Amino acid sequence: MRAQRYLFLSDIHLCKAAWYGISSEERLRRMAEQLRARTAEVRFDEMFLLGDLSLDFWAYEDGGTYLHTPPVSNTGRYLREFAPELPMKPHLLPGNHEQYGEELWNKLTGYSRSYTFAPEDEDAPVFVMLDTFGGDLDPAENSDGTFTPCDCVRVRAALDAYPGRTVILCAHWFSPEQESAEFRALVSGEPRIAVLLMGHTHRSAVLERSFGEKAILQCGNFSYSSENPPETSFWGWRELEISETGTISSCYYVPAQTT
Repeated sequence: MRAQRYLFLSDIHLCKAAWYGISSEERLRRMAEQLRARTAEVRFDEMFLLGDLSLDFWAYEDGGTYLHTPPVSNTGRYLREFAPELPMKPHLLPGNHEQYGEELWNKLTGYSRSYTFAPEDEDAPVFVMLDTFGGDLDPAENSDGTFTPCDCVRVRAALDAYPGRTVILCAHWFSPEQESAEFRALVSGEPRIAVLLMGHTHRSAVLERSFGEKAILQCGNFSYSSENPPETSFWGWRELEISETGTISSCYYVPAQTT
């Protein structure tokens, strides 16, 4: 098999805030420029954006923009104005700040809130894209989102539909303590489930043995963090490589933050 590379981003948060003195517009254009530079150096097969494109249902300060009058969807704005500058079209998941119901989310993005992506290359892994903030959608008031456990039926269906292929689970957030016993047993006991990737925390550390021997790879942020130590929340993205022998390795890539 050939070597494969995948790129994962999360928590880019297009909004009015100018974190670290940089407007959202400048920050996201800088992100796209740095992604283009990186993909000019290294070939990636696919790109994934694991939620929180915006703060559309933000529960603090003046609230989420989609609940203003008139409603403003920064999720839609990002996809119209900024996503075309990315080096490739990303596969999307909603985060806790995109509490759009299935119909509206699909209209805005062209994606379902959860789905399975199987590349045509049968050597490639199958990506199960799980919605873990699917509760209390289309809220009438500001919300930080309602966590929902992972869909075991969807995961089992992917395993059955693509026998022999590695499976990678993606979500905006995995919470081992809140997950069902069925999901914990499925992930821990199924050898074809190789690894889990998530955003939400704005952190970049690897969470070892979260489900048995399986690791959760955190995908960092390109927006803000108040967490310590600061080296776990630098602006950047996660890269995942599968070697010719099938070995999976990963790093968190931090581009130069200079202008």
